[in-house]
Amino acid sequence: MRNHLLAGFAAILFLPVTADAQSAATIRLGGTGNEARVDQVGADGTIDVVMDGAEQRLIARQKDLASLDARLGGIDNRLEVDQGGATADASTALVTMQGSGNQATLHQVADGAGHSATLQQQGAANVALLWQDGSASNVSLTQIGDANQASISQLGVGNDAIVTQIGNLLGIAIDQMGGAQISVTQTR
Repeated sequence: MRNHLLAGFAAILFLPVTADAQSAATIRLGGTGNEARVDQVGADGTIDVVMDGAEQRLIARQKDLASLDARLGGIDNRLEVDQGGATADASTALVTMQGSGNQATLHQVADGAGHSATLQQQGAANVALLWQDGSASNVSLTQIGDANQASISQLGVGNDAIVTQIGNLLGIAIDQMGGAQISVTQTR
């Protein structure tokens, strides 16, 4: 049985939905088969999530100046985050996943500069999919464990990608357009 938590109402409960409204969502879930959805339609929204167990799923949509801090532990967990908006201000995401078979998908899109994504995965058979559209953005990805895979796409000038993978049977694909800097370290 899948448990659902809809946190899209966060903006309504905390502040009225306006262009400069701030909303905050804090989620703590444990067990098996939980799902949390957060839709923050105002600028400057924050999400703080801790999920432990198996088959947990977080789906989040955030607008301008978004901030995400997510910690997922267990097996077969999924994180899907879209951070974007129309302003020149950037979004930040800090994601930590421990366990096997976990997948993180993160999109950061805005007309401006300075997105920041830090993703750490520890365990086997984890997948990281990161996409940034904007200048002067950075990705820091660390994967520790066997059979981990990652894909990073960055569009815009002055972007950085720093990737560290430790384990066996690792895979990485990086696509940067517009002038960028890449550092990849893979070790056993």
